[in-house]
Order: sequence, then C-alpha cells, then structure tokens
Amino acid sequence: MAELNSLFKIKIFGWIIFAFNVIIGITNFLYLFLRSSAFFGNMVGIFIISNLLFTMVYSLFLSHQLRTTVKRGNRLNLLCYGYFGGVILAMAFTFLAVFIGFNDVVSVNLGLGVLLYGTNFGVVIYGVVLGLIPAIKKNYFSLSTSSIPEDLVWNRSIKTQKRMRWLKYVLIIICFLVLVFGVLVCYSLFFGLQGRLRLFMLRVFAGQAALFIGFGILSFTFILFKITLSISGKLKRIPMSFLVIFGIVLSGFCFVPLGLTPQFAQDADEAFSARFNPVFSGDWKAVIDNSGYADAFLQTPFSVGGYFLGPPTYDCIVRKDVLYLDGSLSNFTVDANVKLYFDAYLPPNDSNSLPGNRSTLIRLHGGGLTIGDKGLGNVLTMNRYFAAQGYCVFDIQYGLNNGPESMGIPIITPSNVLGNFTLDDIMRHIGVFTFYLEDHNTEYGANLDSVFISGGSSGGQLACATALSIANGNYTETFSANYTIKGIIPYYPANNVSLSFALQSTPEWRNPELLVNNQSPPCLIYQGDQDHLIFRSRSLENTYLTRGNAEVCLLIFPLAGHASDLYFSGYYNQVFLYYMERFMFLYH
Repeated sequence: MAELNSLFKIKIFGWIIFAFNVIIGITNFLYLFLRSSAFFGNMVGIFIISNLLFTMVYSLFLSHQLRTTVKRGNRLNLLCYGYFGGVILAMAFTFLAVFIGFNDVVSVNLGLGVLLYGTNFGVVIYGVVLGLIPAIKKNYFSLSTSSIPEDLVWNRSIKTQKRMRWLKYVLIIICFLVLVFGVLVCYSLFFGLQGRLRLFMLRVFAGQAALFIGFGILSFTFILFKITLSISGKLKRIPMSFLVIFGIVLSGFCFVPLGLTPQFAQDADEAFSARFNPVFSGDWKAVIDNSGYADAFLQTPFSVGGYFLGPPTYDCIVRKDVLYLDGSLSNFTVDANVKLYFDAYLPPNDSNSLPGNRSTLIRLHGGGLTIGDKGLGNVLTMNRYFAAQGYCVFDIQYGLNNGPESMGIPIITPSNVLGNFTLDDIMRHIGVFTFYLEDHNTEYGANLDSVFISGGSSGGQLACATALSIANGNYTETFSANYTIKGIIPYYPANNVSLSFALQSTPEWRNPELLVNNQSPPCLIYQGDQDHLIFRSRSLENTYLTRGNAEVCLLIFPLAGHASDLYFSGYYNQVFLYYMERFMFLYH
C-alpha cells in the first residue's frame, strides 16, 4: 500500500511538473513576440520564478523516493542532480548574454541567442522530461519503499564506491564555498563592501544579479541537501542540515531586491513627478500621453520576464570606430601616440515617426579616468535602444591616464587611448569631438540644438563638466559653441575627483558643481544607496537646489552598488531607463 501511494504521488506530481513546464515554454515563446505587454511580461517572469522553484522542489522529492542501488533508479537520481546544474548554468549564461548585448555581428548574435534562449528553454525542456518520465514509465525506477528482486540490485564495485564518496566530498566543498560566496554577496547587498578590486567588483554585481545568484545558491543548497540525506548518523547530518537551512536563508536574501522593485519604482515616480510636474503644467505624464508617442516608450518600469529573457535586438544604423583625433596631427605633444575613435548609433531610416527627433546623445564611459572603453557593459544595448527611439547616439573614447594611479586592466582598455593625460587633456579631447561632429554632421544628421550628455562614474563627472561648460558659454576655445544642452544624465558621478593628475586641472572641471547656476540644464541622476559615491550625487542635487534650480531629480535605488546598471534588463536599469527616456523626450 505504501508503495502504491508513493507511486501515485510521484505520477501526479510528475504530470503537474510536466504540464507546468509545457505552459512555461509556450508563454516564454509568446513573450518574444509580445514584449510590449506590461501585464504579460510580468506574468511570464512570475511563471518562470515559480516554475524554477516548483521543479527544484519536485526534483528533491523525486530523488528522495528513489532506490539508487538499482541502475534505473540511479539514472533518474542523476537526472535530478542534473536539473540543479542546468539551473546554475541557465542563470550564469542568461546574465552573460544580456551583459554582452546583441549587436550587428550575426555570428555573435547567434552565440548570444544560444546562451540566452537555449539555456532558458533548455531548463524548461529538462523540466518537461523530468516530470514526464516518472509519470508514464511505471518500471523506469524503483521506489525506496519497494522490494526488488536480487538480480536487479546494482552491486557497485569498491572502486566505484570510492569514486562516489570522493565526488560527494568534492560537491560538499563546492557547496560550502558557494555558501561563503553567498555570505559576501548578502553582506555586500545590505551593508556594502569596501576593499580591493575583487571585493569592489562583487559589490558592483551583487545587487543587479542577486536574483540569478539566489537561484544559484539555492541550487547548490539543494544539492547539499540531497547529499545530506545520503549521510548516515545524526552527528554528521546535524551540521549539514544547518548549512542547508543557512543556504536557503541566503538565497532568500538574494530575492529581496526583486521584492523591493515595486516600491522603488513607485518612489522613483514620486520623485520624478515632484521635480518635473511644476515644469510641465503640473502633469508631465499628460505631455507624454498627448504626444502621440506614448506607445513608443516602455509600458512599465519593470518587466520580470525581461529580466530573464533579455531585450530584443533594436533596429538602428551603426558606424563603428570613426577616427576623430589623430594624435600625430595634434598641436599637443602629449597626444602624439593616441588615436581616439567613436561609435555612432543612428536612427533607422524612418526616424521621422520616432520620439527622439534625431536629438543628440553623447555617452562617456567610466573607469576612474584610467581604464575603460566605449561600448562596454550595458552601453552597447543602451546606445542601440536610444537610436531605435530616434536619437543620434555617439559613444566616444577619450584619453586615459596611464600613470601610477592607473588601475591597469588592459583587457577593457585599448592601448591607443593611454597617455600621461591630465583632466584638462581629457576634457580637451571631448571638446575635439564636439568640433569634429559639428564639422561632419552632414554625415550623421544629428540635431545639435537638442543635446544630452550622459556617463557613469568618472564618465558621469565628465558628462557634468562637459554639459555645464558648454551651457555656461565661457569655454568656446575647448568646446563648440553650436550645441544646445537640453539635459544631463549622470550615473553615480565621481565629481570632485581627487586623483593627483586631476588636482592641478581646471577646478570647475574637477568639481562641476562650481558651474551650476539657476540656468543650468535639467539633470537626472542615477544612484545606488550602497555606492560609496552616493554623497557626490546628493551634493550635486543639493547644489542645483541651493542655486535656485529645481530641475534636478536624484533617483536612489535600494541595495544597489556602484555601476549597478550594467545588466541592461536588471530591475535598476529598467526602472531608470523608463524615466530616462521620458526625461529626454520632455526636454528634447
């Protein structure tokens, strides 16, 4: 009777998991064609999360019912282990694919498509198989409660038993290390992490990738739980059981940023409305709704489905690696060995129907003025997004200092931009670009009477310094005078830089707040509350307000560290993008 009862439960659960995974596969496929639906996107995301959790629990339940001394039961038990491994790979590959971003290279896009959609749909197919086999195969496995003929017992050799024992030890060590990593992630999430570069990078990715990390920790925890069940003796099981509970708690903490998303999306809306409603007749949303372009914008601040299944490929025209400064022709000897390039992302040919109206967006990368390059992180996808919205986007290189304060990461820093540059030199390079674009604008058709400048970290500082200098009108020897700055969008700006090669530079370029006045361009600031630069953003906002300029909005995101926008489809970047595109449309 017990055996029949267990078999009945497994078959029922198997059919439920089978059906659930089939439904998820269908909804995931439909989402690729219905991304604009806010309700459907969030429904798909919730389905994905629920399905992963249910199938993982089912895998645990199923494996606990199996007699692994029978080969067929052992194979199905390994299949249960494999599901956890598949979830871990799916989380890692999804983040990697969206982080790299789709572009115009077919081979790269095919590879990213396999990583993103192959792993997501692969996990669903795996769940279908995992549910279907026990549901339809009566004798495919043997229950732990059943009696079996002696000839079906799998008598493992001593060598095989030793290998299995060592494999368990290795898995336990790996699971333990993952839990240690989870502790660092959670500590970084809630308290921030100061320290060397490795810890800094953990803080960068902890918040925006927390949901992926949470599923990874949970998968390793369930693997540890399966191993714990196979250990004999209470004294050995007790500490292992504690680790399992600890792992579940850690994974739960990693789900907190997702849980907070509705609240910080509402907080962002309130902050944005408080600052910009007075400028637009008391209701900026009415301007959007009555513009005829409302359907062209993101329909919701956050799509859970988009977090897992990434963005589409945005239609735009791309021109890569356009030379704008040949150092060998420069009047400044410090430029002798550099060549600086930019990438142009232009609207598709039917841009007249797009909200951007060919306004200009200049993007400046971060990296502490010593490392980095155009097109890194989510910049590529952001550039394509705004070009598809009708903006002419220019992502530019500028000279980087290669002195003793350089962080020295050659893999993301091309040699053609390095030199003994001061902050004044870097600003001069950006100025050269403004003259170049003015002289060659017949090739790009950018509206220089409507210019936005954006950048992150040191790029945020440069964006502030450049935009405010052009708007000030007293720096025409460095920057073209034929630009009209309509807005500044700094991400976690590193204003008032203290690097030695910047200390002797122009004070107002080192600290752009010195240029702020009551006529300064509107400013929308992105900032994470676990970022060590948050006081810089607060200071910039306060300077605007104290100088009689209320057209500034600081959006602060909870549990977000420095550069927490790098995952394009993350909760932080999605919410900010929702308001950034509206900010630009309102002021363009």
